[in-house]
Amino acid sequence: MSEKAVEELRTLAHGGIPMQFPEPNRKDLVDSVAFCAERVLHLLQRPGERGEFTRAGREHVRRQFLIPRLVRNERRLIKQVLEAS
Repeated sequence: MSEKAVEELRTLAHGGIPMQFPEPNRKDLVDSVAFCAERVLHLLQRPGERGEFTRAGREHVRRQFLIPRLVRNERRLIKQVLEAS
């Protein structure tokens, strides 16, 4: 398995938290070893889909859980405080 394939599959192996998966990729959440193996094989055989899966997951986490989300929350809080005064 190539290093790129391992990197792209890492999202699947670490993906046990549903809210970290974009809605279209929630079908890839696994609840058994057999289903995990099936999804890994599926993605290994489809590099384009695998890359798309990885990019969508990273972008979803970046938007929803990292600095951009914190900035949006801060802006929302400041706006509420200003409107209340």
